[in-house]
Amino acid sequence: IIKQYRYTEFQKLLAVEKTKAYKDFGNACYKDEDISKNVYSDLRNQASLLIKQQKYNEAIPKLNSIINDGKATALDYSSIGYCFILTKQYGKALKFLKEGEKLDDTELLVKLNLAHVYLISDDYSEAKAIYKKYQNQNVTDSVSWKEKTKQDFTVFQKAGLPSKDFEKVLKLYN
Repeated sequence: IIKQYRYTEFQKLLAVEKTKAYKDFGNACYKDEDISKNVYSDLRNQASLLIKQQKYNEAIPKLNSIINDGKATALDYSSIGYCFILTKQYGKALKFLKEGEKLDDTELLVKLNLAHVYLISDDYSEAKAIYKKYQNQNVTDSVSWKEKTKQDFTVFQKAGLPSKDFEKVLKLYN
């Protein structure tokens, strides 16, 4: 903006013109790849922190803005799906997790959250198939599928989600 306008010139612009200038220059900044990466990285970090603090409803808009801007990874879809599960919005969780699955069919955190949605939505057979298929793999380099399932079930029980089938799933792993 400074390159194009002198301060006094900019002050004389109509509010509509100022808004347009802000928007145009803002878009130009977002197209700069480094700035863009930093913005989305910050949003991911903020969302991750909110999830750790169990403020799922505050994390959703941050993840949503990454997704709406077309900069999402499969892990972003996994995170927003997880938040929707914990805010009991299962339909939205399913929609976003399916999108994440299309983006990267090998991301196991998406698969695990998908299994969770099916389980909580009373589709035990669909959930069981996923839980069984990946039970001997790791969801990250240091966390096994079984471990993550147990951790998630603990969080779900604390959140008061329907838990009648949690024990059945855990028995599959024995």
